[in-house]
Parts: sequence; C-alpha cells; structure tokens
Amino acid sequence: MRSIACLGLVSIVAISCHEEPVTVDLRDQALGAYTYNMKVLEMTDAGLLPVQEAGLSGSFELIKGTGEAEIQGQEGKFFIFSGQKIGKVTKGFTFEVKDQVGSAGGTEITLQGYNGIKYEEEHYQGLYLSAEKTLKVYFTFSQNHRNFVVAITGVKL
Repeated sequence: MRSIACLGLVSIVAISCHEEPVTVDLRDQALGAYTYNMKVLEMTDAGLLPVQEAGLSGSFELIKGTGEAEIQGQEGKFFIFSGQKIGKVTKGFTFEVKDQVGSAGGTEITLQGYNGIKYEEEHYQGLYLSAEKTLKVYFTFSQNHRNFVVAITGVKL
C-alpha cells in the first residue's frame, strides 16, 4: 500500500513540474541601428563584376516587419530590403529576401533574393550572426536589360 501512495506522489510531482516551452523571437537579437557597406555587381558571362571601385556606405535601422516572421532594413523613410521565413542556424538566423517592386531613376525595378551567402555548407539570401553582430543580405535587380547583384554587410551599433 505504501508503494502505491509513493507512486501516486511521484506522478503528481512529475505532472506539476511540466513547463511550457519558451518561445524566443530570433529577430529580437538583431533589431537596431547598423552601419553598412554595399557592393553592386553586374551579372555577366564572365561572372559578377563590380560596378564601381568603392562600395557605398550608410546606415539603416532593422525593424520587425508587418508579418509574423519578417524584418525590414529601413534607411530614413525608404526600405532597403524586407526579409521573411526566418530560420535558426548555429550562430544566428537566416532569412529570405522578400520580392519587392521599386523604382530607380524613374524606372521600375524588381528586387529578388539571391543565394550569395555561404554558411555551414548552404547558401542563403540573408544571414545574421549574433556574436559578430553582422547582417548580410544579397538580392538582385534588373535595369535597362542589365542584371545586378547587391551585397550588403551591416554591423550593428
């Protein structure tokens, strides 16, 4: 009889010790201000060639997007990129660049993600590394029958 009472007590203790899993939003670690360098490369038969010798630089704010798992890089009133489909990796997270339509010099352009970032033997469009506090984003666009790749590396301030 005593063993039945002990077994019942163990069952109650085991049930009461069950904890709900804690949900962590991977985006939170990356939100904030960044400085960035941007390279624009033209896609040619010979490979990717730099459009200008020196990269462009500036700053942007990484914010949560309107969707449940979205992020946006915003420079002033302008969105530089929008990321979606956040995925966890060993030292941070990855994301896909959301297709966007914009304009440059009065010409409509479409931005699409480009798998130019190699990490852990896979290729990604966007990557945030927690320890280094760096964010990398690659996307393409076409203008005047020419195709370009934009490579952004941001460092969190």
